Amino acid sequence: FCPIFCVWVMKRSAPNVSVPIREEATGDVAEAPRAEEPAASSLAKTIRNDTPLAVKQKAEEWATLCSRDLGAAVLEALSLTLELAGLPGALSVADLEAEPQVFLQRLPEWVRAQGLDPTMYPLSPRVSQGRRSVANFEKFWAFGLAVQNGAALLDSQLVASLSRWLLMLPNATIRSVRHSATVAALAVVEALGHQTQVLTRSHDTLSRQLETSRGTVNARQEAQLKRDVAASAAHKRDMEIARNQLLETTVPQRSRDVNEVIRLYTLNEVERLMKQDPELYLQNKWTARVFLMLHDQAVDVRLKAINVIAQWYSPTAKRSAAVQEHLGQFAQRALTHLVERVADIDAKVAAAALRCLKVPALAERMKDEEFDMVVNMVIGSREDLVREEAALFINSHVFQDPGICQKEKPKKRGAAADAGRDEDRPEGEDDEAWGGGGGDSLKDLYNSETAVSMLVEYLENYMGDKLRITERVVGAFWPRAPALTHWSTMVNLALVGESQRGQGFDPVSPKQRQALLYIMEAAVRRADDEVKNARPSEKDSTALRMNEACSHIIPEMPRLLEVCRPEEQQTLLLSHICKLLVEYASDNSQFQVLVNAKALCQALRKAMEGQSPLDTIKYCCDSLLALARCFGEAKTTFLDLARSIHQDCAELLKPENVERLEELRPVATRFMMLSNRGIDMSFGSVEMMDRMLDLLNKRVEWMAEKKAAALEAQARGETMKDEDVPEATSRGPEPDGSTGAQRKRRRKGARPEAVPDMRLTLLLLECLGTSVMWHARMSFWVETQGSASPDEKDAAEKEVSELLQGFGELPTLRAALPRAVAKFRAICCRLIETDQSQYVQFHAYFAYMFVLQLALGVSDRLGLEGDET
Repeated sequence: FCPIFCVWVMKRSAPNVSVPIREEATGDVAEAPRAEEPAASSLAKTIRNDTPLAVKQKAEEWATLCSRDLGAAVLEALSLTLELAGLPGALSVADLEAEPQVFLQRLPEWVRAQGLDPTMYPLSPRVSQGRRSVANFEKFWAFGLAVQNGAALLDSQLVASLSRWLLMLPNATIRSVRHSATVAALAVVEALGHQTQVLTRSHDTLSRQLETSRGTVNARQEAQLKRDVAASAAHKRDMEIARNQLLETTVPQRSRDVNEVIRLYTLNEVERLMKQDPELYLQNKWTARVFLMLHDQAVDVRLKAINVIAQWYSPTAKRSAAVQEHLGQFAQRALTHLVERVADIDAKVAAAALRCLKVPALAERMKDEEFDMVVNMVIGSREDLVREEAALFINSHVFQDPGICQKEKPKKRGAAADAGRDEDRPEGEDDEAWGGGGGDSLKDLYNSETAVSMLVEYLENYMGDKLRITERVVGAFWPRAPALTHWSTMVNLALVGESQRGQGFDPVSPKQRQALLYIMEAAVRRADDEVKNARPSEKDSTALRMNEACSHIIPEMPRLLEVCRPEEQQTLLLSHICKLLVEYASDNSQFQVLVNAKALCQALRKAMEGQSPLDTIKYCCDSLLALARCFGEAKTTFLDLARSIHQDCAELLKPENVERLEELRPVATRFMMLSNRGIDMSFGSVEMMDRMLDLLNKRVEWMAEKKAAALEAQARGETMKDEDVPEATSRGPEPDGSTGAQRKRRRKGARPEAVPDMRLTLLLLECLGTSVMWHARMSFWVETQGSASPDEKDAAEKEVSELLQGFGELPTLRAALPRAVAKFRAICCRLIETDQSQYVQFHAYFAYMFVLQLALGVSDRLGLEGDET
């Protein structure tokens, strides 16, 4: 090439060329080795858009150029590296002869002068086909160096020339240059690793040939073999030195790069290089390098580091004894930090850490506290993905083999699938036992009972007082544990030893039965949610699961309620299960369930009449109402229960029973619960409402007296004693050492027996509010129907009379309603003014506003403001 052309190229592309030094540059180029200007743009286009076959052809052409013109080949490869970094034309022949540090110093200024944007470059993962470009760039180096002889690579100084630049380019201040140069450097390292293996095999072959030929060849031939052996050893050593220099310089620096894309790529290449050269496992600097990436700030880097470590300890990985020993020692130091990742802020990283710790080689080295921490992630994590991985860990290392999770079957087709099934089938098992035909019901029953029993034992040992969040455990195992939908198995285990059918077996302990009921309740709730939210393609399967639950649980519900009646928590769980199943069955009338309606209604009534929590009463009431849609027996039971509760409430509200107000609270709870679910529990009794209002008025009078006494004491400068302070006192220890329970007893002693406490006051407010609503509703119903026709009015009055059940009369109710509303409203105002309990004040205010809204909008023909003429 003529000097003038070289000068033109340098002026156009090189960052270190300026017009005033044209003659000096011309002289330097004339004395330099001749090199062809590379067509980097066409090669870069191939890397970005073409197939690996086209890249291989270009790589072979480059290898041919290496043997023909080394300088042009090096310039072409380095120019390609910079062009893939978004800097085309940045490198010239003169730059190639100068020091790489000088070029890197001037490169940022050249980029600004050219107006280039290096943030978007062909190898960037944000660019279309960026990943393909990276893969093709790696193949270019692999093909280009693999087709050449290893000794020729060293003798021609190609390796030295490339290493001289690839050792410096990854340190550039421009991110795209660091990324592209890191890809090139580590691809060259991998290619040199293959060349090292080839040279090693050649050296071993020559060495064996020399050993076997001693005494069979003449001295000249033996001397030639010795020279060949020495030359191959030197080539092998030089290749290893060049490879290790690139590797040890690039990896430590780029694994700490500020850009997460470069760190992630470096970690990926370290994994590939360790697979290529297992000797790297024996060096702590490489295993520790991966370990340090566990704490990287980027999620993808942490995730990749965990996956790499999981592959190291995979049971299917074949390692030498020395490598296994080194990895075992490394695991002792790294395990604690790996356990910390199960609490990672990113769910994918935490799940990957659990998946990694599930490997037997790591799980068996965990300490007890670390093991418990991992196991507790099934309830401690907020992420479904993490809880599912923790469930798989429990299935592998807590439960007995084969666990409770169903193994995923390999996806095969045709003859391969049949062959796979034949190979996996245990010897001696027939088609039915393995899943074909009808199946072995006895074996399935045993496996089901074992799975449910193991899950109950896990809850008993690991969860203790955290059984209320059993739904997290069930949700984690739900996709993979068929035993969670074996409803008959769970029912039989809950009833084992409780009847003649289970004679000979000891019943399960109350704690075990409670854990089992928690599992059953969470499973039924999950199945019910899936039915409601199922996609069209899943409706049949989810409905079938819920239908089976109804078929197996509802018929046994009376016996279950009878067995669990002494335990409040067990009764609560069963009542919720019954509510879910009965409501589903009544809503899906096409599905028939065999149920003894009378026995179930009586069991539900017993549960409601006992000393049950509020939620138990609510669930049992909902179950009765759902059953009443299909069975007249349920409606009769509900009305009998309502009348019984009404009579008990009326009896306790009599003036002569003021000392039994403690008994009134559970009755008022049932009264309020049934009033909110479909019936007027006062049955139109104005007398009952007046007695409730009298109780509230007594509390108003007592609070007014206490307030007046407090004001007088304050005026005299005295301090009220603790027993004089009403219920809304501050909590905490007193100077005299009295506790909250003692203060509560003193307050109880200070409050007259005829005055309701705060809880009963709240219940009375709600009972009165619902009763007023029912009375207004019935009166309005009769008024509106009466305006239509006499027949409709008669039908409405008959319907209201049925609701009153003979305890009240509609005309009396209609006449007394305005007075009762006015009195209720006045008492609410007095409670807001005098009561020192904020809860009572709030509910009284709510009731007052509710009554005002009711009076305003009930009807233009029905007034609640006073006596009507």
